[in-house]
Amino acid sequence: MLTIEEMNQIRQNYGISYEEIQKGCEDVSISSIQKIFGGYVDKPRRATIEKLSRYFETFIKENIIPVYENGKLASDNRYVAEQSNYFTKGSSAVDITQNKEDGPTGLLGEIFTQRGYTYSDYAKLELPEGVRVEVVDGYLYKMDAPNIVHQDIAGYIFNLFFTYIRSNKGKCRAIMSPVDVRLE
Repeated sequence: MLTIEEMNQIRQNYGISYEEIQKGCEDVSISSIQKIFGGYVDKPRRATIEKLSRYFETFIKENIIPVYENGKLASDNRYVAEQSNYFTKGSSAVDITQNKEDGPTGLLGEIFTQRGYTYSDYAKLELPEGVRVEVVDGYLYKMDAPNIVHQDIAGYIFNLFFTYIRSNKGKCRAIMSPVDVRLE
């Protein structure tokens, strides 16, 4: 039987989401999975750990093929996580789960919910250079860099709003995208 730490390491290494784990362990709730791997449960039920361990052992047997280099075992990953333009909490496509200062979840004790990411989660992300994401309805959406057509349209719309606001002596301002905006 695998330990929680071993299962969590496999989960992070191969980008396995909580949702994928839950599909493989149908009678274990996603909230239980999130709490166990988030470090919020001191003593999870043995039956739950056994079910999770079986899932990960099966995952390893079906997806990981050992490769030898110079007579030594080297890791090989034949498992490829589904390509997606959005990442739900539990996905390690954008890895925010290991923050040395904040503990195992990197979220200062915040419990993951079915709803997904919050603005405070977004504010704590440490993304690689050039990677942009936005939080929309609890999901993180990967945002590609705007192209010329996008900038042309955004400039036109900006100009319409700016002209309207100025001609009507409005007290608000038009701001051209991309810019961080918080909608609640």
